[in-house]
Amino acid sequence: MEEYADYLARGENPKKLQGFWFKKGERTMARFYHSDLDSLPFPYYGPEDVFLIDNKKIRQVDQNDIIKYLVHTYPTMIARGCPMKCTFCSNNAEDNRRLRIRSVDNVISEIEHIKNQFGMPHQVMFRDDTVMSLRMEYLQEFVSEWKKRVNIPFTSSGVIPNAVNEEKFKLLLSGGFQFVKMGIQSGSPYVRNVIYKRPETDKQILKAADIFNRSKISKLGYMFITDNPWEKDKDIVTSLRFISKLPRPFTLSIYSLNLYPGTELFYRGVREGSIKDPYEWYNKSTMTLKETYFNMLYMMQRNLEVPYWLIWLLTIRSIYKNRIYQYVFKKFYSWYFRNLTEFGIDRRPHKKETKLHKILNLFFKILNLRKVRNKLIRLFQ
Repeated sequence: MEEYADYLARGENPKKLQGFWFKKGERTMARFYHSDLDSLPFPYYGPEDVFLIDNKKIRQVDQNDIIKYLVHTYPTMIARGCPMKCTFCSNNAEDNRRLRIRSVDNVISEIEHIKNQFGMPHQVMFRDDTVMSLRMEYLQEFVSEWKKRVNIPFTSSGVIPNAVNEEKFKLLLSGGFQFVKMGIQSGSPYVRNVIYKRPETDKQILKAADIFNRSKISKLGYMFITDNPWEKDKDIVTSLRFISKLPRPFTLSIYSLNLYPGTELFYRGVREGSIKDPYEWYNKSTMTLKETYFNMLYMMQRNLEVPYWLIWLLTIRSIYKNRIYQYVFKKFYSWYFRNLTEFGIDRRPHKKETKLHKILNLFFKILNLRKVRNKLIRLFQ
């Protein structure tokens, strides 16, 4: 900002500056990405002169915030950019596909810097979707230095299915890798490959899921996108049934599609007239889903181990198009999950659990006893 102010003071054009965005027509143009990430300073978290917005009010950061946001789980990134070209992603909008990678020493030095300021974090969250895309030589150096210098658990916010490699994954596990999320986005090949322009196949996704499942990683999650205006019923049905093919256990993160201004899907929406007011998308939440039958099924799979036969049954067109069935299903869903609001389907229940809920939960657990038995047999074979 100091450099920007100097340009303005001298009456020069600040568009020559690196790392700034400038409005040009309808697009926000990114200019001159910084390629030498090691030359950038580590983030400054204060607490002096650092403020945050809390409950719509601005206040100064205190020690409790440091513990909550930095010490419990410290967020950082190994690399910037992404080799994928997903039509819904801001990386696509910013033409930010070239992967710029920090050195291993720089990444670990940042953790040591935080340790010296606030104490050693309990774990580190690498907010990269490309951890598994890094070269084997880089990962070998990273794991070796990580164990020597910090030796704490670490996680990743996402991996690309066709980049999952069993040898790399085992190496990361040996260094303290504890939780991984994989972005699948849709179980429909048409939606993934044509609408989202993602290259992975069903076979690659299931192979990656099998690698994760056999590794016994502490926590595993998959990400899916819903509320896509270009999806047909048959695409959503394919996606719901695909989730049932993934080996349990796993967590499921369901996000409502946000057409971020500048992305390929955003401009498609503008061209086709589905976006009337571009500014409404700046405030749209990805966390609250539209109140639809299929989204209720997504949330069922998020909260329960729903067997494939039941999902198959609930996605038969002649059943889910029946109005009486829809009415009864919604009543049961609303009572059991307690997460329908005036805004849509929320992630958390808004009402207390009753005794009848607990009895039903026990019944669902009994239904899964056969799975537990089979797992124990495999364990001791």
